[in-house]
Amino acid sequence: MAGIALAGAGAVGTVWMHAIWATSGVRGYVLVADADKAGVTNNNLNRCPLFRTASLGRPKAAEAARLSASTCGPR
Repeated sequence: MAGIALAGAGAVGTVWMHAIWATSGVRGYVLVADADKAGVTNNNLNRCPLFRTASLGRPKAAEAARLSASTCGPR
């Protein structure tokens, strides 16, 4: 796999990111984009498994990429 573009870093998008990084043998990069201007909010915490309270206010795409990379490491 050369790469994946993922539109949306909300409830569904963050689950897909986790699944992509956790899949054995997957190589390449993931481009994450999210247009939500509010960033991570309290409403996201119960639906988005990657986000924590420390994520509040941060841009969703950048925070999801940061947390996924720190948890699963680069490939």
